[in-house]
This record gives sequence, structure tokens and C-alpha cells, in this order.
Amino acid sequence: GATNSALTLTTTTADNDKQYRAVWTNIGSSVNSDPATLTVNSIPVTPTITVVDNCENSVLTAGSFSGSLLWSNGATTAFITVVTPGTFSVTQTVNGCTSESQTATAAPKPIPQLSGSLSATATSGTLFTYTPASTTAGTSFAWSRAIVAGISNAAADGTGNVSDTLINTTSSPVNVTYAYTLSANGCSATQNVVVTVNPVSLVNCT
Repeated sequence: GATNSALTLTTTTADNDKQYRAVWTNIGSSVNSDPATLTVNSIPVTPTITVVDNCENSVLTAGSFSGSLLWSNGATTAFITVVTPGTFSVTQTVNGCTSESQTATAAPKPIPQLSGSLSATATSGTLFTYTPASTTAGTSFAWSRAIVAGISNAAADGTGNVSDTLINTTSSPVNVTYAYTLSANGCSATQNVVVTVNPVSLVNCT
């Protein structure tokens, strides 16, 4: 019974395949158009997202989809790899109809890093200490020190703090490297702390 030149309908999938005609009427008679068959496509299901948080990245994978995908970062692939934490969403489109969006949160695991200085100075025969620290909670620290020419100390290793009395047998500064391995939440990194060991000053008495 609508009389406008354009017919607008609110439909459900129950209206699929219904037919409509336009009727033109004047004082002489009425003329019907050919029937137009209505096709109603259903709204696609919302995809599901699985998240795997790795060291320095997260992989978000969409599932339960059959159409084309669109992620909130513009990607159209089945999975995305992100390096920043945050919330991401995805929709699927089938036959021109777009689903509701599904969201998930990415939380890449940080690689632990030493937050203190990576260089230090010590004097031969004087106790040298180094306390490692990291902004990544739960970080454990292990270190090793190799034999160095000009330093009489044997190779050593340990965990946590360094407490060493290094002996420089030369008259020049000698660099000693402590190789630190940091581990947290299944992620690890290696960083070097370089200590310059100065010789004991020589005093001439006459």
C-alpha cells in the first residue's frame, strides 16, 4: 500500500525471496511492473579471536569465519602480529553484510633489560660491587666473567649481585666484562657490564 516512488523495508531473513510489484494507476487503468524478488542476507557470525603473547609481540588469530576479515589496524589477514599492547578488534563481511566486531587484548612480554649503567670503574685490589636492576618485574640475573689478560683473577660466575676484588697486574687500565643473562616470564636477554680496573697508583719515595 505504499505510495512513494521508493519502497523502504525493514526486513528479516523470513522476508527472503518475497516478491514486490509497482503499480501505476491512472483514470484509464492500472499497470503492474514485473515482480522484483527480495534477497535478504543474514548478518554473519562474529569471529572469535585467540591471543598468544610472545616475547616482544603478540599473535591474534581469527576463527569461525567464512568471509573477508577487517582488523582494527587495517589488516585483512587471518592473523595479525602486533608489538604494542592494546585492544584490537575484527569483523567479517559475507555477501555485503558485516558482523559485529570481536575484541581481544594483546600483551606482548617485554624482554628484560638492565636499567642501571653498563659501565663502571674499579681500583685494583679494592672490592667492586654491582647490583643489577630491571624495570621488568620478576627478572632473575645470572652473570659470568671470563679470564682477562692483565687481571690475575680466575674466571667466575654467579647470580644476582657481583662482589669481586679484581687484581690488575699491569700499569694500565684493563677492561673486565661481566656478561649478564636476564630472564623474566620466559623471555631472556644478554647484556655486558664493562668494568675498567685501574692499577694501584705508584708513589716514589726519596
